[in-house]
Amino acid sequence: MADTNSTDQQELQAQLFFHLISKDDKKVTQLCSSHREGPLQRISVYNDTVLHMASRFKRSKLVRDLLEMLPKECNHELAATENNAGSNILHEVAASDTMKDVAEEMLKRDPELLIARNDLGETPIFCAARYGQTEMFKFLAGEMKLTERNPEDGKQYLQRNDRTTVLHISIFTECFGECYSLQGLVKLLVKNDTSWHASVNSQEVGLGETKELDIEKEEKTSQEKKGQNFQENEGRNYQESSTNYEYKKSDEAPLFLATISNIQEIVEETLVCHPQALEHINKEGMNILHVAILYRHIEIFDIVAKSELLARSLLSATDKKGNSLLHMVGLKRKSQASEKMQSPASQLQKELLLFKKVKSACKMHLTKPLNKDNQTAEELFAARNERLHRDAKEWLMRTTENCTILSVFIATVAFAAAYTVPGGPNQDTGIPILNSKPFFVVFILADVFSLTLALTSVGIFLSILTSSFPLQDFETYLFKKLTQGIICMILSVSMMAVAFGATIILIMTHNWKNAVWSVVGFLPVPIFFLSYSPLRSAVLGRCTESSKNFVAKFLKGVAIGVAIFVFVLFYCFYLAFKGLFWTVKKAFDFIICKPVRWICGNKSDTQSPQPTAAPITQV
Repeated sequence: MADTNSTDQQELQAQLFFHLISKDDKKVTQLCSSHREGPLQRISVYNDTVLHMASRFKRSKLVRDLLEMLPKECNHELAATENNAGSNILHEVAASDTMKDVAEEMLKRDPELLIARNDLGETPIFCAARYGQTEMFKFLAGEMKLTERNPEDGKQYLQRNDRTTVLHISIFTECFGECYSLQGLVKLLVKNDTSWHASVNSQEVGLGETKELDIEKEEKTSQEKKGQNFQENEGRNYQESSTNYEYKKSDEAPLFLATISNIQEIVEETLVCHPQALEHINKEGMNILHVAILYRHIEIFDIVAKSELLARSLLSATDKKGNSLLHMVGLKRKSQASEKMQSPASQLQKELLLFKKVKSACKMHLTKPLNKDNQTAEELFAARNERLHRDAKEWLMRTTENCTILSVFIATVAFAAAYTVPGGPNQDTGIPILNSKPFFVVFILADVFSLTLALTSVGIFLSILTSSFPLQDFETYLFKKLTQGIICMILSVSMMAVAFGATIILIMTHNWKNAVWSVVGFLPVPIFFLSYSPLRSAVLGRCTESSKNFVAKFLKGVAIGVAIFVFVLFYCFYLAFKGLFWTVKKAFDFIICKPVRWICGNKSDTQSPQPTAAPITQV
């Protein structure tokens, strides 16, 4: 009999699970109404009930129908109905904004659901933050009256057993990006966060002690008194691992996590709500400026550096190894994917510019130029970037050599074209046969410009190749030279394309084909002109403020020259196609106008006899 009941139970679970997946809500409701446990029937190997699964599948109508099936005396069982992870039904509902009305209905039936915890110590509002469900988080926060509570009173609901807070989990799961536009939620999270108290303050504790460990011991003691086995194990595991403590990103306070993740909104709001958190340091003895420089989030460095709350001690502070802010420029964390796509020279230039910026910000406050390894910031920077310096040198030499070869090739072609003009010279006088053609002037000007610019770029590239490539020259000098050479080379190629187009038009003498040959011949020209704009943006992006003005003026002069050349080019087009316009006009008159006049009865062009004048009689 027992085997029969077990078989029936398994068959029921299989049917409920199948109909849930098939979205057959009507059949699920019928099966639940025909059995004693109803919606609280467990149907998965993780002991999830029908309500758990329906909530997980975001079937709000089905969940409401199942709740209506529960008698009132079973409402108190909702908070106690947990799966193997200790999560109740509201934990599943909190994972979706679309289930907010369902959450409201559940809380009417059993308010204890709001503060119930799973095995990790997470409340439903914690789950909403984990999955980035903004509307659900705001709703649950309103139900818990977090905005009206003292932050200390609401702390227990926004922190789980391992002391990870809601603000921690929002940053860890990278769901906080969905909340950037909701400044009210940012303020609510930061206002109710008190984990910044646990960060190390160099003025209150020694470098080897932390408030964080003291808080952990207190929590562990309270958990043992309550006899909670799971929390006892968690506390014991943490105590064992803390004896051999190693730095981990997960141990950072939300302010430092926001800095590491470059979430500026949290940093700004934290400095407004908890300005004293600005002076706190982490387990490595770093303050927020150290962390911002270490992870290359210069926007946050600027926010803090420009803050009125900034103390001189932050600028002159050092970590446990004696590294100042300037030393941190040489202690960069592992490169991100976006940086790996940059050239070594560009990366080195960014590092040099950052070193210069940090030095100008804190040079008046540096009291300890040497760290515990007896290295200055300059020595540490040079040592840590030695490989990058070598790679940047190789990249720059390889790029310059390739550009030099191309420039020499262009100069050779332009020089040869000057002696083999289109149409050739007159055998008697030596004067070019097509000298009187308008586009012959275009050809000569374009060829001269191409040769001049190509030789100029060759000279610039040779000056780079003969350089000794010192580290500081990668900041501006070498990039300025490379930029000038590349611009001259591209303009030289553009002029060569113009000369090619002019040659095509000069050779093809038939007027009716000029338009086609002009389009074909000058097609490379707009391609180079269109590629000129991205080059300008890339060049200005690599340059510092001091060299941007020079490069901008240089590019402006080039643009004016190109505009003048285009004007001359259009004028030559006008002269070349002047005869073509008259030909088109005559063709239009013959094909269109003449038949129209004939149809309208105008016989001035027909062979009809002309009326004769009456004879004049003499009197």
